[in-house]
Amino acid sequence: MLFDKQKPISLLSCQICKATGFVGFNKCKECRGMSAGHFIRGHWLFWFYPLTRYHLSLAKARRIFDKIRFFTSVLLLLNAWGWGIYFTLSKGTFSNASLLLDWSYLWSLVFNLKGIGGILFYSGAVILLYFW
Repeated sequence: MLFDKQKPISLLSCQICKATGFVGFNKCKECRGMSAGHFIRGHWLFWFYPLTRYHLSLAKARRIFDKIRFFTSVLLLLNAWGWGIYFTLSKGTFSNASLLLDWSYLWSLVFNLKGIGGILFYSGAVILLYFW
């Protein structure tokens, strides 16, 4: 093989809490919640969850779920505002293009949206608040 095998990391785990960080419902007093770690070059390296296959897979699944949640929210936002603009344009609200440069007109347009266009615009605004 072209590559050398990496040395396994020797993890130190607490024997009191059995590498969970908790005794009952309280943090372990021996390890103070740091269930497992690695001591190297005089520094204690600690991860906030045990390095088991279950917890590593759970962290990976959470990252994938967060990406799916983000892209779904973006898709819903673009869909709501796209259809909202379509229904607003179909009413003829933007008949005069020079009015689009007037902020007071746009401001009053946003607050006076009614019907399906207003519902879609405001639902898009609520979805946008999700990212905050």
